[in-house]
Amino acid sequence: VSGMARPLPPALLRVNGAVGPVGAMGSARLERPPRMAAPPAAPMLAQKRRLEALGCGPQPLSRPPPLRPLPEQRPPPERAIVARGAARAMAPPSQPSGGFLVIPAPPRTGVLGAEEEDQVISDPSVLAALEHAYNARHALKLELPASRGVHFEDRARARAEHAADLLVPMLPECARSALLGASEAQAWLPLAQQDALLSQAIRSKSGANGDRLYEAIKTLVFISAFAEAMGLEPDSMWPMPRGSAATLISGEHQRAKKAGVGSRGGATVGDNFRSSLKFLVEHLGFPIEVSGTVVSGAAPSAKASGGRKSVAATLPPRFYFHLESLAASSEDSIVRFFARSFLLCAWFSIRVQDMERTKFFPDSRDPTLVVRGWVKCSKDGEPMDLFAPAKGILGDFTWLAEYLESIASCENQAFPDWSGGWGCRSNLSKATSLLAGTTASTTSIRAAFAYIVPP
Repeated sequence: VSGMARPLPPALLRVNGAVGPVGAMGSARLERPPRMAAPPAAPMLAQKRRLEALGCGPQPLSRPPPLRPLPEQRPPPERAIVARGAARAMAPPSQPSGGFLVIPAPPRTGVLGAEEEDQVISDPSVLAALEHAYNARHALKLELPASRGVHFEDRARARAEHAADLLVPMLPECARSALLGASEAQAWLPLAQQDALLSQAIRSKSGANGDRLYEAIKTLVFISAFAEAMGLEPDSMWPMPRGSAATLISGEHQRAKKAGVGSRGGATVGDNFRSSLKFLVEHLGFPIEVSGTVVSGAAPSAKASGGRKSVAATLPPRFYFHLESLAASSEDSIVRFFARSFLLCAWFSIRVQDMERTKFFPDSRDPTLVVRGWVKCSKDGEPMDLFAPAKGILGDFTWLAEYLESIASCENQAFPDWSGGWGCRSNLSKATSLLAGTTASTTSIRAAFAYIVPP
């Protein structure tokens, strides 16, 4: 065959009983290969009859039933859908209701309900100890440092120092050794110096406002009260094995689910308690076994717990219309000042927790057409630069230069604290002055937003 790299071998044919290459056999008569014998018809016929006797044979074709016309009006939902387990009258499957065939679901057997599945802790003494521990934590009242009339840096530093001073005496010897090292090798180190080193280390893990440390204090109070109710010494809880950790986590999850309080019905309380135990292990040196299947299965994670989750979202356009209208007002007031601050923060989609750490300042190139800002510490712990054109939905921010001049006396803080008559926290119309060198707390910022943007 032309075009091929290697010639094919000559084809072989059977000619008159002899085998040879094509072309070498001359004009001899080609012999057709013998055909395979057909199977006898008797066994096949018997097999067909056996299948027909069993009802497996071919069935005669029949005309399909005529289609039922659809109803002119849609039936009510209760006639078309039947909830699982609902006790209501239903038409039998042979009697269509309103043009729709409703087939009831079979009863669910052998499946535990949500409340029965959560009842893992059933021992009366353990349940009583868990209840006592919860009451002790709930009754804990911490005198927090002042949050009004101070700068956010001073407020965060004061809260961290306060929480660290409370935590250092609560550390057991095993946690102190894990943070400082073997106690025998540093017997020469004075106790006051050890406490100072521990306090410095704890303050570095306080977070933005010290909330992590306060949560750790509440968790330790819970564990200590649980040991007291069980007739144990507080130090006997350390080291804490997986079974004990899972009991505390599962007990908190069981109690919260039964109470059903919160936006998600208490489904995330157990996971939050587990996160607090992990914080004690990772940052405070507590010997707690928080890994393993028993601990992870003691309560569902926040993602797997279901329910309605609180998430951040961008404001709808009507909020921008309202804020831009207040910001463009010609009347100088504290309400207008904070309306401009809220508008710029919303334009950058800044979280409420970050607003107290937000500053705005003039742009070095074009201070009238560009909004520049800076967040000292964002959600990930890193600073965040802000940059956007000074233009909203209703037009340019012609008031930007005036606003930047007004916040210059407040160290460029977008939300300085304010003072005024009684009730000025929830009613900004009663506020009389801004406090320079201070920042409003997150609670005050939320109250101001609720006043400026009513429901």
